[in-house]
Amino acid sequence: MNVLGNMLSWIVVKDIDKAIQFYTDVVGLTLHVKSPEYGWAELSGPEGCRLGIAQESDKMETKAGVNAVITITVKV
Repeated sequence: MNVLGNMLSWIVVKDIDKAIQFYTDVVGLTLHVKSPEYGWAELSGPEGCRLGIAQESDKMETKAGVNAVITITVKV
């Protein structure tokens, strides 16, 4: 599967490591940045699609599962 497009989206997740594993192993994105101290990761597809993943925390107003809808165009 080829991810196409040039966009930036970000989501909040309950478990950042499981999310990274899903987006790399299943979706095929590449991990570029992982900052455990900030609870942040950035991934991309081969055509520049960018996905930011934030670890849910008590310090954030936004909780996992309520902040984003992501559309990714893929070449099948």
